[in-house]
Amino acid sequence: FLLRMMHNGVRSVTEIERETNTSVLAKVPESPDSKLNHKFIKTRKTHVQSDPSDPVSEAIRSILTAIDFSFSSNKEHQVIMVTGIMPGVGKSFVSTNLAATFAMVGKKTLYIDADMRKATCRFTKIGLADVLMGKVAFENAKITSTNLPNLDILESGKFKMAAFELLRGDMLKKLLDELRPNYDAIIIDTPPTNMVTDAYMICPLIDFALLVLHYGRHSMEMIKESR
Repeated sequence: FLLRMMHNGVRSVTEIERETNTSVLAKVPESPDSKLNHKFIKTRKTHVQSDPSDPVSEAIRSILTAIDFSFSSNKEHQVIMVTGIMPGVGKSFVSTNLAATFAMVGKKTLYIDADMRKATCRFTKIGLADVLMGKVAFENAKITSTNLPNLDILESGKFKMAAFELLRGDMLKKLLDELRPNYDAIIIDTPPTNMVTDAYMICPLIDFALLVLHYGRHSMEMIKESR
C-alpha cells in the first residue's frame, strides 16, 4: 500500500486506452535483460533469438503482429520509431528485439541507434553521427556481421556536434529516403521524450511510433503530454 502511494503511476491498460484514445499493442513482462541490454551489446544476440519461447519473446512478436494488423490500405509502416518517456523503461530492449523479430520472419531490417547520448550499440567507432556529418557513407558505416542474415545495424557513432544540430538539418531525411527502397523495416531507437527534443525531431520522418511505458511509473499527465 505504501509503495503504491509513493509510486502513483498508471497500471491499467484500459485506462491508458480510454484516456489517450490510443491502442496498447502489447504488455511485455520485465526481463533482466531489459535494463541495460548487456547481452545484446556483448554478443549481438537478442532475447528473442536466445530464448524464443520465453513470454517476453512472445510479447515482442505480438507487437510485430499488431503493427502488421494496423497497416492502412495505402501506407505501410516501414520506418518505425521506438521511444519512451523516461530512461530505464526498456525502450532499447524493445527496439533491438523488435528489429530482430522482423529479421527472423524474413524481412530485410535495419536497426538505427539514434540515441546518441546513451547508445545501446558500441561495436565500432562509426555510425549515424558520422553519416549525418558526411564523414563516411552509409555502406561503410553499417554493420552486417550480426547473428541474423536479414539484420543490419547502424550505431550511433561518435559526434562532435550536438545531436540537436545533426538532426535539425535535412541529412536524416535524405538518408531515410535513400534507405527505404533497400529495407522492409527500419527501426529507430530514440532518446526519451522528456529528456531531449531528438525524438520530436525524428517523429515527422517516420511512419509509425511506439511509446514504451513502464508499469506504474508514469502519470496519465506524463503519458498524454508525451503522446
